[in-house]
Order: sequence, then C-alpha cells, then structure tokens
Amino acid sequence: MKFLPLDNETQIAFALGRSFGNAVERNRGRRRLNSAFREAFRQNEQPGSLRARSDRAQLDVGEATYRCGAYLLAGNRGLLTDDYAKIRSDVIRCLSNASTSPSGIQSAGKS
Repeated sequence: MKFLPLDNETQIAFALGRSFGNAVERNRGRRRLNSAFREAFRQNEQPGSLRARSDRAQLDVGEATYRCGAYLLAGNRGLLTDDYAKIRSDVIRCLSNASTSPSGIQSAGKS
C-alpha cells in the first residue's frame, strides 16, 4: 500500500496488472481489496466515511484513526485464494502503518 496525505479527501486506487491474471481475476482481486478497505474504515460501526469529500482530516474508526488521503493498494495472486479475514487483517495493518507514519508519500507494508 502507498499513501499520500490529502486534506479532507479520501481516494482509493488499485494496482493489479496483467501479470496478476486475466480480467476476471483482476476484477475479483479489486473487489476483494475494495471490500476489505471499506470494511476496515467501518469496523465496529464507528463514525467514519469514505465519501469523496470529508469535513475532517482524519476518520475515527474504533480505536484506530485513519488519515484522509490517497491510498494505492496492490496485491498478489493470493488475493484470489486467501481467506477474506486474512485480506482484511492485512489491509487493517497497512492502514494502521500509513496512519502512524509522518506526512508524505509512504509505503505501508506489503499486502
């Protein structure tokens, strides 16, 4: 995951190239990453939003605070076979790393 802080905006992008697999596999990988990312923001049904514009510079979710910014998520073919709970925990770990690192472009672990 790569992270670039932005004021009052959260953007999500996915990088799964042709080497990941055919179009059906890439789309399935993107859907699984997207779902895990959005679920991580909404865990425990605490306040927080993935709207295109936000009136806050941070989103509070449970015990973690995730920063607004641009997130670029990439993955390997394990996205197709790994248990969804593992994918979600990897995304949460990466989000936590990105939220605690200083400003600027950050690489937040491998998922």
